[in-house]
Amino acid sequence: MEMERIGFLGLGAMGGPIATRMADWAQRNPGKRVLVFDPRPGAMQRAAEAGAEAMNSVAAVAAQCSVVFACLPSAETSERVALGAEGIAGMPGAIRTYIEMSTIGSAAMQRIAMGLTERGITLIDSPISGGVPGAESGALAVIASGAPETLRQVMPLLQVVGHTVFT
Repeated sequence: MEMERIGFLGLGAMGGPIATRMADWAQRNPGKRVLVFDPRPGAMQRAAEAGAEAMNSVAAVAAQCSVVFACLPSAETSERVALGAEGIAGMPGAIRTYIEMSTIGSAAMQRIAMGLTERGITLIDSPISGGVPGAESGALAVIASGAPETLRQVMPLLQVVGHTVFT
């Protein structure tokens, strides 16, 4: 799986610091780029200042990145971003793996998994724990479940998110 461009959606209290850490990691790894989207201009500017590339939509991220992370504020937002007409599943693109870190409950996660699978996109369910300080320092606990081969491939990215990854 090509992982030169990594997408990140949602730059809030948790997502912003995680995306910043990923952008810093990308700058230290030649050829890696982190493309981000959030509807709030201030959040986009902070991520860009950290080295991420600001995109103008979810679709723009999905079109260019084979792996996309999401850290979103609600189940409704997560479902709209993953399955909506202008979301991940609604647009053609490079995306093959979607890593959902939002705390949204099993029913929403199951709907997202079914919708993405129908479109050939693998879901990694990856809740995180450790709060904003953990997001800022990279000390989050990451719990990841999904297809074993895909988990193996994205493990280096999950390890940027947190020191401890449980699969």
